[in-house]
Amino acid sequence: MRGSALLLTTYAFVCGASCGDSNATKVCCTSGQTAQLRDDVCLSGEITQPLDRCMARDAGSLCGNGLFESALEQCEPTSPLAPACAMSKTCQACQCVTEAMGVCGNGTIEAPEQCETTPQCNDPTAVVCRGCACVYRQMPVTFTDSSESDRTVAMGFELGRVEMVLKGPPNDSFTVIGPGGAGPGVSQLCLVIHDASAEVQRICVRYQDRMPFSAFLRDSGGERPLPTEVRFGSLSTPDGKAGKSIEVLSAVGVRFERALSFHWESAYDGVLADRLPDTGEISFTEIMGRE
Repeated sequence: MRGSALLLTTYAFVCGASCGDSNATKVCCTSGQTAQLRDDVCLSGEITQPLDRCMARDAGSLCGNGLFESALEQCEPTSPLAPACAMSKTCQACQCVTEAMGVCGNGTIEAPEQCETTPQCNDPTAVVCRGCACVYRQMPVTFTDSSESDRTVAMGFELGRVEMVLKGPPNDSFTVIGPGGAGPGVSQLCLVIHDASAEVQRICVRYQDRMPFSAFLRDSGGERPLPTEVRFGSLSTPDGKAGKSIEVLSAVGVRFERALSFHWESAYDGVLADRLPDTGEISFTEIMGRE
């Protein structure tokens, strides 16, 4: 490669009882290449440790011969004296490798997945495929703020935890739990819904100390009242502190669609106070399940 230099690092070989034996066998390789058994010394540029920098050994090596060669092998399925691999690992080509886990969303059910789509669950009318697991629709999905006390406005509502249940209109609901948000100014909590490129809808609860709650929906058609019941209560926050809960019992007209994503915002007197998640968006698939 132009303008770059290849840096070769030599690692000291840790040998056992054969140290000092001029005919000792060594395991040698270059990084990313198959390991080689060599007598006495490795060739120039080859490394000897750590072995995990070498790929699987060449065909015709000692794996499977019934003997455990500790200098080269991490395990040996044909030897009763060979050590077992740690949990979550399996012995492949006499090396302990991490077991392949299912990739959720690739269309193929792989252990430990239960499903890739909702119709693959036993009862798709009551169960959804959420995160490649079959769960009941009424089970809430909880989103917790990874940052504690990160609100930027002292009296703003801190988004500590949000629980959402989407069972289909008019039974969709969500609960926001966190401290703050009870000053003399106007506090506002919003569920902001996005498509791939822009905000498409905003559902907000607006309140002020000793004043009634109001809920509204804003989209391309403007702002209008949201016909729903809003409950305000006291609950413990995720970190055990005293907090408040705001529960929206029905969200009629809200675009809960798998193709869309969302985040939460809180504001105080028009100034952004907190966001959940801190960055990025959450897909509705995490709540509604995969079709």
